[in-house]
Amino acid sequence: MSASTDLAVIIVSSSTARNLEFYSAVDHTRLKKIENLLAEPHEIALDPTRRLAYITHTYRAGAYGEPNEKAHEVSIIDVDRQEIIGIIDIAPYKAPHDIEYDQVHDLLYVGVEDIDGRNGLVMIDPTERKVVGNVPLSAPNAHWLTVTPTGKVYVTHKEAAVVSAIDPAARKVVATIPMPGGAEELDADPSGDYVYVVTPKVKYEVGGPGQIFRVPLRDGDVVPRLVKIDTRTDEIVGEVKFDDYNSGIRVTTDGRVLVTRMRFLDRGVESAPGAARGLPNGELIVVDGRTMTVQGRVDVGPMPITVRGSADASRAWVSNLGNGKVSVVDLAELRVIAELHNNVGRGYGGTHGLTFVPPGKATRAGDHAEAKEA
Repeated sequence: MSASTDLAVIIVSSSTARNLEFYSAVDHTRLKKIENLLAEPHEIALDPTRRLAYITHTYRAGAYGEPNEKAHEVSIIDVDRQEIIGIIDIAPYKAPHDIEYDQVHDLLYVGVEDIDGRNGLVMIDPTERKVVGNVPLSAPNAHWLTVTPTGKVYVTHKEAAVVSAIDPAARKVVATIPMPGGAEELDADPSGDYVYVVTPKVKYEVGGPGQIFRVPLRDGDVVPRLVKIDTRTDEIVGEVKFDDYNSGIRVTTDGRVLVTRMRFLDRGVESAPGAARGLPNGELIVVDGRTMTVQGRVDVGPMPITVRGSADASRAWVSNLGNGKVSVVDLAELRVIAELHNNVGRGYGGTHGLTFVPPGKATRAGDHAEAKEA
């Protein structure tokens, strides 16, 4: 099928399979598959004006926290031709994780790990396709980031117990918000008034092949929360407490907060000798961002991480690291209505990067783009 600007599209990638796939966001027909990307493709950001997407390459192999070779590239994707059309080398900065496009300042931002004394927020000119600045951060390992509609940037740091708030025009940190236990992903709401953060960093223990064990909460542990930050004061103004750790997040265009939870194996629950122990399914938790109350939960695939929503907030797509599938969720009925098979049948599928591309031209970046119904 030929590429078309008339289609709303889902782009998805597996870090382990090093692929990039394009699906119709309406009927989920696979439109195209690109293989043999640079290792390892990670997160994806959309520039809706240029109709380009950008995908980071974090490691040559392996995962966060491992002594692996770090990558230092961002691939450029033409979303309508459905082709990779170039590569931006961000060296000497390395291990880029999250990436976002700032429509206010017309810049790409990448969070990088602390390697050889270089860290923080890397700024890329999307016209020149080169690094034009860096905001060093006191906390190491800039991991997830979000940009408000006014162009303010917020960054989480995994283990580090703060969220950094950055003025990109001044290229300086304007606030650090205490975040005991560190944090995972974060996202701004469409109004720009609030940023929501998943905290603390997920805890788990790795066993044998295919075995990842749950670390139960104990007395004195930091309680898992979804916190709400007022972007005018950079203070926490709301929270939802949970009984286990969460990982990914996205705010829909109507203000609901989508949170992904990985479930791991419980130690002591033994399988038959020689039998494989598959990871349990995770879930998508839907929170009302205004009242900070849980609206519902949906079982998805194992190890869900990245979640993105449609322009009309009717659907969500959830990448499942554990099985190489993407769960398609109806947000009105709170149920899975389809699955995309990105890297299925190879144990750990590694499906991670995900973005929604609205049809035609859009006026706002990412999931907050104003476009016709997906």
